[in-house]
Amino acid sequence: DWDEDTFAIYIDDEEAFSGSLMDALEPPLTPPKEIDDPDDSKPKDWVDAAKIDDPEASKPDDWDEDAPREIDDATATMPAGWLEDEPLLIPDPSAEAPDDWDDEEDGEWEAPEIANPKCDKAPGCGPWSPPKIDNPDYKGKWYPPQIDNPDYKGPWAPRKIPNKEFFEPKNPSKNLKPVGAVAVEVWTTNGGIAYDNFYLGGSEVEAKDSAASYYAKKEEEARKAAEKKAQKAAKRAAKGKGWRGLLLKAKKVGQTVLDKALDQPLAAGGTLLVLIVTLLMTRKKKAVVDEDEAEEEDDDEDEEEESEEEEPAPRRGRRRTPKAD
Repeated sequence: DWDEDTFAIYIDDEEAFSGSLMDALEPPLTPPKEIDDPDDSKPKDWVDAAKIDDPEASKPDDWDEDAPREIDDATATMPAGWLEDEPLLIPDPSAEAPDDWDDEEDGEWEAPEIANPKCDKAPGCGPWSPPKIDNPDYKGKWYPPQIDNPDYKGPWAPRKIPNKEFFEPKNPSKNLKPVGAVAVEVWTTNGGIAYDNFYLGGSEVEAKDSAASYYAKKEEEARKAAEKKAQKAAKRAAKGKGWRGLLLKAKKVGQTVLDKALDQPLAAGGTLLVLIVTLLMTRKKKAVVDEDEAEEEDDDEDEEEESEEEEPAPRRGRRRTPKAD
């Protein structure tokens, strides 16, 4: 509004932000009327802590701050066959000292260590220790509870003083120079962004009228996209009916059964009959299934072409010539 020096920003014909030119912008159009006093400082006796430790609280007698967070599991026992006297690593019995090894100059030769083969067949080697569990008596360090601070005064802020730099322009919107150009600055890593249909003027009615055709086109594109999506969904739903859908489902079920049978060999016998019937039905109607899969691939190709058309064009760059060795 030119008379009241207010503004409004619309996105897709809906108000997104509005306010006064005087105080709604950041930074504001004019300096603040008041500023913090640079000579003011917080008093030494100012208390800005809202909570304090309860001075009357004391640690309970049964509170053990030294109790560990974890303890040994008293119910655990060493697994049968554990080799406590066998080390995890042993000298390599097949290793030999190099021919040029000199004990006087190089010191006593020691064979490299390898994993103890006895440990591969045992639950474990070396000293056994029970696993750790959470300590039910653990409480950690004790802290007194917090209570309201009776001396709390609230957050401190310096007092305000008049701003010598403050000024208040009269009718700033009417004093603005005419706008004769539009500049758009976009920071992005994606190429292919384009802008069109700029309106430059001072009439809100003309601006909305000029944008009406854009909104109509946008609505029509959204409607066509929804119709196309619904048609594809109906087409795929139709494929799931009758013999074609049954064969496709049988093929997928058969593959699932096969995967589970491989993961669980003991259950393979129970699923073998279902797998054989599924494979026979799939081979018998293979032509029909292949036809359906071909149609699905065509649909996927159409979707990929559409997505490629919608994707922004890649940025061009110089190709670096590889250096010769």
